[in-house]
Amino acid sequence: MFQQRVAVFLILASFGMAACAMHHGETIPRISYEQQLVDGASQAVRDMRTATRPNTFDYALDWAQGVLIFPSFKKQHWLSRVEGRDGVLLVRREDGSWSQPAFYNINNDGDGPQHAMQAGMLIYVFFDRELLLDGLSSGYRLPRDIGMIVSHGDGIAEEFNLAEDLSVLLFVDQPGQPLDGSFLSGWISARPTPNEAYYGTDPVPPATLDTPATPENILLKGYFASRPVQHLFNALNNVPEQPAEVEQASAD
Repeated sequence: MFQQRVAVFLILASFGMAACAMHHGETIPRISYEQQLVDGASQAVRDMRTATRPNTFDYALDWAQGVLIFPSFKKQHWLSRVEGRDGVLLVRREDGSWSQPAFYNINNDGDGPQHAMQAGMLIYVFFDRELLLDGLSSGYRLPRDIGMIVSHGDGIAEEFNLAEDLSVLLFVDQPGQPLDGSFLSGWISARPTPNEAYYGTDPVPPATLDTPATPENILLKGYFASRPVQHLFNALNNVPEQPAEVEQASAD
């Protein structure tokens, strides 16, 4: 009798573990790399707002024609390349709203002026719309094509007269010594693979499945269905975090 009870218990336990495995496999979706970048960009915007002096970042965003956000970078030595170098670009529409994000990359030449870098974030705020649009596909050369000024995070942002004729203002949040104004050399360029992965299977008319997910088609023409990026729009527009966003951040 005892052996029979043990056998029944083991059978029930095995069914229970199998059911739990199926349950977890069905209810825990895998977040794509592209969505992780979007989520990271949203958090980077909120973090940068608290890292700079009051109103500096918000004032820049009010005048922004585009925002390029790299949620995390890492450069341990001045000769090393940048890690965590993927980010997203959003363009201001004519009605003042933000476009869907397109994915970009920093391809660093390895000869930036800094001695050492730690993990942090980069946010380029574009004021020159012509410069922004001209580089959507061809990319942006650093620092030759972008006359940037660096704003340091951690509450020590420099005072800037944003009424000056600036092309791009770069906000940096990272511990360590202040950076030179040129910051990084190399290219910022579009990333075809994540753009296609995020958008390419869901076009909207007049686009078709053969329509490439180029920056122009994503940012300017709106040829692809909306993705889960409202939390990024909210962050850029300084809308308080919604409960779902807070729960997602806690889960991450």
